[in-house]
Amino acid sequence: MELKIGKVAQMTGLSSSGIRYLEDEGIIVPTNGRKGKYRNYDIANVSDLLDFRNYRECGFSLENTSGLIKSDDLSYVSDMFDERCDELIKEIIIKQNKVAYLRQRQKEIRLIQNKNAVLRCKRPAMVLHLLNNGDEMEPWPDNSGFDIPYTDSCLMFDENGVKWAIGCYGQNYNMLQFTDFDEVKLLKEGEAIETIIRVNNDLSVDKEEFDKVISYAKENNLKLGKAVSKRIVTLIEGESKVRYDHLWVDLI
Repeated sequence: MELKIGKVAQMTGLSSSGIRYLEDEGIIVPTNGRKGKYRNYDIANVSDLLDFRNYRECGFSLENTSGLIKSDDLSYVSDMFDERCDELIKEIIIKQNKVAYLRQRQKEIRLIQNKNAVLRCKRPAMVLHLLNNGDEMEPWPDNSGFDIPYTDSCLMFDENGVKWAIGCYGQNYNMLQFTDFDEVKLLKEGEAIETIIRVNNDLSVDKEEFDKVISYAKENNLKLGKAVSKRIVTLIEGESKVRYDHLWVDLI
């Protein structure tokens, strides 16, 4: 059965120019060669073109796709499939982690609607790289291991004041390749009080933002320790930017 290029294009979903390009790459050869204005194709050509589309859709490069179609080595083809399966699994995991990140951010944004609420909770484990020590900026390591989209701007509050940090939840720690340096702190999961606070443009926090936490602690006879916050979102309110943070204050 001989097929014209228009029919082959219809059957494979490839354009006529795309089919001619694949001829030039040697992936298919017309049944009547490449001479003359009109070329004929057979079912074998169609099969190769369908394979081409399938392999490319699965993420194989043009070079690898050509190698797969032309290969006479079953082991090579099998190994290529196995390698690509491993790559796709990693891609799926990365995308699942991104979905989890966005769902968590979505959940925290909803908390802003009830920003005065104060709850007792289990603070998640967190990994922080402190950026300042007093008025001095800490050096940023060449290979910190922090990655997007898992990290965000954080603040740490203790008896020495406020420190700026870049951080992420502990659940993302194993996905990141941290080097060992003193500025990275791993905060283990622990009992805490959580609420939402507004953060000023200079990353300072008004004392009033902590009053609701202090009142809750007094009412429930709880002793407070260090606190850490993680940015949820920054919004334009009127003519100003307003940052909202998820705040956890550890219980002692």
